[in-house]
Amino acid sequence: MKKESNKLVISNLDSTNSMLIYGVSDLYAKVFAGPPWNETTKCSTSGSYYGPESQAGLPCPDCSIPLSEAYPQAETASYILSELGKANPIGLLAFINNELAGFSWGYQTTPDKLVESKWKTPKMKLKVKNLLAEYGVTDQLFFGSETGVDPKFRGKNVGKELVESRLRRILRTGENYVLVRTNIDSPMYGICKYTAGFEQILGPVADKPLFSKKWGKKYKYVNAIDEENVDRVLFLYNDRAKKAAEYYDFPNPGWYGSH
Repeated sequence: MKKESNKLVISNLDSTNSMLIYGVSDLYAKVFAGPPWNETTKCSTSGSYYGPESQAGLPCPDCSIPLSEAYPQAETASYILSELGKANPIGLLAFINNELAGFSWGYQTTPDKLVESKWKTPKMKLKVKNLLAEYGVTDQLFFGSETGVDPKFRGKNVGKELVESRLRRILRTGENYVLVRTNIDSPMYGICKYTAGFEQILGPVADKPLFSKKWGKKYKYVNAIDEENVDRVLFLYNDRAKKAAEYYDFPNPGWYGSH
């Protein structure tokens, strides 16, 4: 029997292919149903998510309203299309042996629009906007909105290839700043911090795992803690600072705006 090559192919996400979008929607639900997100069901009243121990149709543990699927296919497809309909989007898919293995997309936005859409409280909106300004981000940036990998294909560098491929495409457009928002326990933490050249600008700091796949939290943080989600972190890729560091031959490419 011929052994599978496990060849990884990165391609553009075609928003006009409805069957493909539904496939990505199903993978999206599968990815975020697992750890560290555990978003299997959702309460329509509170908006809270519940993990794999919950079941759609059963009463919400907090308010007794029947739970719904966290990410229904049609609703998730509509969300993906709305993301790809924003300014200067970049969407990528990863395939291994012609099987969908992961997705990644994002879009160009401004600090004002970003904080309004991604944070709930006026306090955190102002805190994040001011923080971005400290790092020079006052006009526009590229927001790396979503990246996910099928659990069966994790450990094959799919997430790393998606993030780095997306970053190369972003930088070719002349964009100076790329922001990623993730969770400290997510594989994205390691990709941004150790392989893709991002700088952490907010949230708790984690130890690099050795024999465990789970990031160990340290008792310190960068700049502040996100009060809406204490496990949330922000990473910034500052291409302007990196180019300046290369030009002046500074030893630390992350000097600009660092704390």
